[in-house]
Amino acid sequence: MIRTQPVASAILLAAVFAVKTFAGDETCGVCDKTILVSGQFSHWRADDNLAIQGAARAGAAAFREEISGTNFTVAVLHLPAGRYTLQIGMAENYFTNAGERVFDITCDDDVIAGNLDIFAAAGGAARVLFLTNVVDFPGDALRGPLNVNFTARTNAAKLNTLEIRDAAGNSVIFLRAADLVSAEDAAARKIPVVNGPEIWKDAAQPVAARVPDLVRRLSLAENISEMCNSAAAIPRLGMGLVNTVMAELTNLAEVVSAAACRAIPQGQPIVGETAFTHESGIHVSGLLRDPATYEALDPALFGRERRILLGKHSGSASLRDALAGMNVAPVALPDLLARLRSHAERVKRSVTRDELVSLMAVAAE
Repeated sequence: MIRTQPVASAILLAAVFAVKTFAGDETCGVCDKTILVSGQFSHWRADDNLAIQGAARAGAAAFREEISGTNFTVAVLHLPAGRYTLQIGMAENYFTNAGERVFDITCDDDVIAGNLDIFAAAGGAARVLFLTNVVDFPGDALRGPLNVNFTARTNAAKLNTLEIRDAAGNSVIFLRAADLVSAEDAAARKIPVVNGPEIWKDAAQPVAARVPDLVRRLSLAENISEMCNSAAAIPRLGMGLVNTVMAELTNLAEVVSAAACRAIPQGQPIVGETAFTHESGIHVSGLLRDPATYEALDPALFGRERRILLGKHSGSASLRDALAGMNVAPVALPDLLARLRSHAERVKRSVTRDELVSLMAVAAE
């Protein structure tokens, strides 16, 4: 319901390729301008079911997540000189009384709000308050970036949204706290620059050429997304909804194995012969109760099936599962299990179904 993520001296990069990022950095994934946030602050998110009044354009979701802290600055870099209108949007979702959160907001030398109490000014909790201020900005070259400062007086200052419009009324920046992601996510979302024709779109080209061409045009995040069933569309590449056939992964591994003249290790995850194969009694017992106990991935996703072997490490759960549908008295199971383990030890491998039937016949004599 509530998520917190402390950030110290974080850098928020709206254009991830323009500024070097460091540990703890965050990025506005939908902004066109570079945005820098420094100071001590954290993220906090209200319950998704919280009703927000007066959200207008931004929507209620924009006011459920916030940046809050004792003293932080939002700096907008590379903003051309001109007259701009700043609109700061906030809603008090944490405190329930007036006077519990009080802070100041300034834009360089201009005071946007002093001793601001969102709860009192908005008329209660979960009500949106918009503050508007006109700024004549001389440009970065003269005074550096446009800075919006948040300084707490009582508890923490906060921010939900920040919009900047130019003199013509066009929105040049619309920042939501909810749009900020970590630097690691930003790097994963960075779109590679690939020159040359888009071979992947040419049906006349061999699959062996088309697939690598598409993969190198995707960001790391997009590559991961496309590996999932019902992968999201990627409009920038003209790709619609994709239902990736993960079942072909094993076949693909076999093709690569043959081309590389290297065998697939039996224990290789997902594609190895013994992947999703279990014998140990405690493992099988847990799997039969809840597959997620020892299988993080459903083998069916990859066209595989779970295999439960009968061998010297098998337990009673394995044997009962193998005998499902057969008329075997429970009292006979201990003796049959002992014979099964002894046989597996003698032949140095798992026991086949036919051998199990033979062992049952011997035990019944």
